Amino acid sequence: MDDNSTGTIPESTIDPDAPRPTSDPNTPHPRIDATASESATDADRSITLLARGSRTRALCKALCYRVLMLLTTVGIALGVTGDPSVAIDIGLATTIIKTATYYGYERLWNAV
Repeated sequence: MDDNSTGTIPESTIDPDAPRPTSDPNTPHPRIDATASESATDADRSITLLARGSRTRALCKALCYRVLMLLTTVGIALGVTGDPSVAIDIGLATTIIKTATYYGYERLWNAV
């Protein structure tokens, strides 16, 4: 057994090139920060674009959610009406109305 009673890892076993854990959320992770290396690959760049907290990621998530909800509404309307044309009209109308309503709701909350 090691006589290291402090519970720390001896310096000789630490890889100096290994990324260090940090408690600072603003410190970029080496695999996510594609700008840290001039030889960043396309995959690294796409990871950076969709990094947690980025506006691009939020926009991507919002658009994906709206498409999912549009398809859900069209599917339900098709099941109720049996008419694909009416179902698509209902889906598009609800998407436009819900998006405009949500925008107004957000603007109202910004005024409070």
